[in-house]
Amino acid sequence: MSAVEATRESDRSLPQVCYEESVVRVGTPVPLNGVLTNSRLGKGAQSALCVVMLNSGLLHHVGTCGLSVRLARSLANLGIPSVRFDFSGIGDSPPRRSSGDYRDRMDAEVIEIMDHAQQATGAQMFILFGLCSGAFGSFTAAQKDHRVVGVIQIAPHSFRTPKWYLNHYAAKLRRVPRFLRRLVQKVQPDEKSTTPDAVDVIQYEVDSDSEPTRAEISGGYAKLLGRGVRFLVLMTQGESETYNYQGQMREMLPDIEFGDYLEEHFFPRTRHIITEPEDQQQIVQLMVDWCGRHLGPRPNG
Repeated sequence: MSAVEATRESDRSLPQVCYEESVVRVGTPVPLNGVLTNSRLGKGAQSALCVVMLNSGLLHHVGTCGLSVRLARSLANLGIPSVRFDFSGIGDSPPRRSSGDYRDRMDAEVIEIMDHAQQATGAQMFILFGLCSGAFGSFTAAQKDHRVVGVIQIAPHSFRTPKWYLNHYAAKLRRVPRFLRRLVQKVQPDEKSTTPDAVDVIQYEVDSDSEPTRAEISGGYAKLLGRGVRFLVLMTQGESETYNYQGQMREMLPDIEFGDYLEEHFFPRTRHIITEPEDQQQIVQLMVDWCGRHLGPRPNG
């Protein structure tokens, strides 16, 4: 276990009672490495559900600012096991020699982890979770395995709508007075106005071969909804170039009948990588509540 992982594991702000964790090494000759978090609740029964957490870009399997660790331990308090792992060539997983499409290889590794988790926990159903590139990975892998019954996506792909443009340009107009004030300050500098604007945290992304089209996204949702897969979608201010209002997911894909199979939340003041502790706490609790409400533990036998 890396030093970063050890630091995260010792975080006293996280639940410390109802979980147990073990390192997993999946596959040969080059294994995928990760952590299985199991619940200590009801040891005599096995949960029929397991959550698999994907990397976000090049981030280690602790997740952005430790988000995946917090989610895993909170799920354990609900009796739901989880696996957070690193794709080959990321974090603790060494590179693998392989050929073929990048996305197909990633999907195959998700399914490989699911197979291991099924043997280790007895789970028959899975929820896939990811942020940004991990959200898209969850979406594509779910289409290839019928054991997936739920997908949690933070900052998935989105597309502009007429209302997006209205909100976008309305916001620009609201900034005109501020722009004029700053212009005046440039001509007549004010010694009191020397504080620079805040700079957001640098984001790390995995370059994909190509951006998915609206037709590809729409077709994927249609396929998964046809299987009864449920979606929890969380959007932040980091997606403002394509998403800027609650409910846009439904409006950007008007041909898709989501019904109550989509739950969507917008956090306009939350950064893309969810840096603030209070934001992490709120988002983790929302995800855990959603899992328990729709797809909670169902002991076998």
